[in-house]
Amino acid sequence: MTQILPEDDKKPCERLQTSHISPDSEDQDHPTERGEASDPGLADAVFCEHDDSQEKPRGFYLKILRSKRDLVVLATATVVLSLLLKAFVVQAFYIPSESMIPTLLINDRVLVEKISYRFRDIKRGDIVVFNKPTPGYHISELIKRVVAVGGDTFEIQDGIIYVNDEPLDESYLPADVDTLPKWPIPDCGNPARRDYCEVPLGKILVLGDNREHSRDGRFYGPVDTDSVIGRAFVKVWPLDRVGFFSGGF
Repeated sequence: MTQILPEDDKKPCERLQTSHISPDSEDQDHPTERGEASDPGLADAVFCEHDDSQEKPRGFYLKILRSKRDLVVLATATVVLSLLLKAFVVQAFYIPSESMIPTLLINDRVLVEKISYRFRDIKRGDIVVFNKPTPGYHISELIKRVVAVGGDTFEIQDGIIYVNDEPLDESYLPADVDTLPKWPIPDCGNPARRDYCEVPLGKILVLGDNREHSRDGRFYGPVDTDSVIGRAFVKVWPLDRVGFFSGGF
């Protein structure tokens, strides 16, 4: 590609002389040789061959490097922020089993917040995610409902839970659901019994809402509050069942 450049351009150029036609020439309308202008006052033009392969200005590459650097910084900041949020603020969990039916169905997704228990105690009725107290299988965390906290007495009578000798309000369960004893409950403040437990301080007793299909505190006893990861406060999937649990955020 041929370009006409200013004479002060620093790129190497080939200067070509134009052909001048004298005003007295009889052939003024004849085109000049090689396409040069016929104006006698026209200065010599400078013709340069533009080399597309020439190195681009240094600033061009600096801009590209800055753009890539900004993208790397943004991506890194996003990853770090995501990890911090997951570790200290909120984390998503999916439900792999039927132990919390009807409140939670298999493959539901919930958000678990990790802030409120730094400022208040765990309460009965909270749905919590905690580290599994017994090793085995492929699940490392469990989700259950708190039915008794440290210092409480827990008792099962005729399918009903009594906490501190008072029937526990479980309006979140269908009316026809009974809670039945299972194994002698270990790690209580009393000799192990199937239907009674004195919950030690610093521990909570948790059960699944699907009482006949849940391996819960009736099998492994109270769990340490330090093992609690956080409180489930909202269901985010599926979309037609999105909603906050009792207690909200």
